[in-house]
Amino acid sequence: MTAFTAELVKSIITNSNNKYETHQDGWFVSHNYFIREKQAAGNFWDKQIQKRTSKYYTSKNSVENTLYGLFRQATDIAAYEYLYNVLGDDYSKKRLIEVVTFRIMGPKYFRLSLENEAYNNFHVELNALQDKNQTLEVKYNNWKLYLYEFVFYNKPVKCYFTTMGIVTIFKVEQYAYKPQSIAVEDNDVVIDGGACWGDTALYFANKAENTKVFAFEFVPSNIELFNKNIALNQNTNIELVNLALSGESGKSYNIIDNGASSYFTEEKTDNSITISTTSIDDFVDTHKVTKLDFIKLDIEGAELDTLKGAINSIKKFRPKLAVAVYHNPVDFYEIPEFIIKLNLGYELYLDHFTPNNTETILFAKVKDAK
Repeated sequence: MTAFTAELVKSIITNSNNKYETHQDGWFVSHNYFIREKQAAGNFWDKQIQKRTSKYYTSKNSVENTLYGLFRQATDIAAYEYLYNVLGDDYSKKRLIEVVTFRIMGPKYFRLSLENEAYNNFHVELNALQDKNQTLEVKYNNWKLYLYEFVFYNKPVKCYFTTMGIVTIFKVEQYAYKPQSIAVEDNDVVIDGGACWGDTALYFANKAENTKVFAFEFVPSNIELFNKNIALNQNTNIELVNLALSGESGKSYNIIDNGASSYFTEEKTDNSITISTTSIDDFVDTHKVTKLDFIKLDIEGAELDTLKGAINSIKKFRPKLAVAVYHNPVDFYEIPEFIIKLNLGYELYLDHFTPNNTETILFAKVKDAK
């Protein structure tokens, strides 16, 4: 049994008798956040047997749920194990075991360590800062966004967003790996791939001094909200780039504008729009970018393709990387493998930033780099 398998089996067995209540709203938009607590066994016989033999007994429902999860994830286990073996510290390995356990067992039987009192307090704090008189409705799930005003690194920030989003970006800091100090630093030049409503651009602009942020977003309704959020803040170091990041420049695609859930369509229709792509390498060349310190990519599964279009820039500048791997299980293997095969001395780390399946981020930093 490998180290990964042993830790995963241990995690599954340890949690197989759990039964947590589930949140009414997985995105915590319509309901207040709360810490899920364990519930007692659901029927009389489970209660009695579990009470007497809890060290050994696992309910039939739990076994069936776990087996179903294992079968469903079977083809992905090798990807998870590959990443486990190349991660650079124990913290990352533990977070990966948590993520895989959660993906297999689901929220009923497993609670991520992120879900704690401090995390709950972040939600309480941000909910209190909502300006309920200032709202915007967006296409994505018909969400109503409130105006928030808060302080981040001693700087005032205003934006229309959700409590969950602000907690994820600004409180637990989705794009900083704190155990190894991988984060945006003073004077860094940043590529923000998947800028959406401007929240991450504001994060990078305020996290450190004198940063320059190139924010890539191509969906018109997202850009409209992006511009509103940036205009609320006195940040002159954020530049919107109205192009889609890809491995190849000059390609055209048709999309349906549905906000953060926009999607591609093969044929042009009355309600579709045409967008164009750029690679990072071509953008760096055409814009004469002479410094690149941090690349963030959360672009709905196009992360690996975009990294392939950034090879020259990565080799030249060796930037810190923060790349989403949660969209496709194969990304847990293919993205780290790609980075390692560049042979640039990158060390890899992993963290997870929500109490659900989303926002698992792979971090990479060249050893001994600043």
